[in-house]
Amino acid sequence: MSREYIILISHLSALIWLFILAKHYKKEFFNLFLFLNLSTVATFIMFFIFSYNTNGPMIFFSLLVILELIKKNFPGIKFKIFFVAASLAVSLFFFIVNLPLTSMSFLLIICVVITALFIRKIILNLAYNAEVNLLHLLLLFYFLTVLFKLNNALLGVNPGVFYFVIFEFIHILFGISFCFITENTKVFKFNPIT
Repeated sequence: MSREYIILISHLSALIWLFILAKHYKKEFFNLFLFLNLSTVATFIMFFIFSYNTNGPMIFFSLLVILELIKKNFPGIKFKIFFVAASLAVSLFFFIVNLPLTSMSFLLIICVVITALFIRKIILNLAYNAEVNLLHLLLLFYFLTVLFKLNNALLGVNPGVFYFVIFEFIHILFGISFCFITENTKVFKFNPIT
């Protein structure tokens, strides 16, 4: 597969994620989608323009996703400033000190935390409201595919271009679904256990 085809797929993915931002504007997960989109753009710029390690920007924006998911638990501005500053410091470290396996392992840990936060959100929503939100499920499955991809990269599973195309196709399908599904689209209600 040529470099031009990979760039085309990356542009298509970024375009779809822009539509997601428009759909989720002023909604609960707007910042999460913004950070994911900025991560894609920063990764594209770092890899294709500068041919440099892309893990630094991915770590930074993934840490911001964690902040977005826990911000209600820490309402003070001091914690948020500290978290962003620490995220920037860690990202700059991995950007300057090129340790691909270590930074990828750290990124895997971040994605495990994000996935755990979504599992927690789903369980709490089910326990307290007797419902499951479709968007929460989709985001959980999205991050599970990211975990799978990172884990395979760390284990050295490298089927090459086929691997890239399959995961980009899956992420584009998730992106298309996020264009139509918000937190208000579908909520599965259950009868509470008494």
